Amino acid sequence: MRRAAHEGLSKSVVESFKTPQFNEAVLLASGLLDQPATLDNHLRRVAASMIMSVTYDTPPIVSELDSGVKAVNEFVARLTRAALPGAHFVEFFPWMRHIPSRCGVFCNEPILSSNSSCFRLAKWKRDAEYWYEKDSAMFESLFNSVREKLVCPFPQKVGTMTHAIFSRRA
Repeated sequence: MRRAAHEGLSKSVVESFKTPQFNEAVLLASGLLDQPATLDNHLRRVAASMIMSVTYDTPPIVSELDSGVKAVNEFVARLTRAALPGAHFVEFFPWMRHIPSRCGVFCNEPILSSNSSCFRLAKWKRDAEYWYEKDSAMFESLFNSVREKLVCPFPQKVGTMTHAIFSRRA
């Protein structure tokens, strides 16, 4: 990870970020002139847009209501909540990680019953598996779009992919 960060964020590479930074600065100034009361939303949009633009070569995100901004902000919020000490009992009882996601050991009801109390036993695990699948799909689609641009760059205009970190070749 250190090597990838160094290659993607070195002094020489960061010079190519001036254009996306300039675009984001213009969009931020315009947004603040239109709606100065929503500074926090503008800053979230700029941060998400700049990261997405530099990392995945996406166009600038114009609205903080964009689905990409919402998805990334929700991911960060989930990650932050999950990383808090004591967020889940499994941190205190490591043996709980061996409990199956759908466990029917302590109940007389069928395992697949939606009323079953046994579904609550490993809810943290089911939630983690669900969000792992969903978030992985989101980030893999972003990564695959960069890969497609690198493999087949001809349908695009010449000069694209100039500042995406994933577009750097070793």
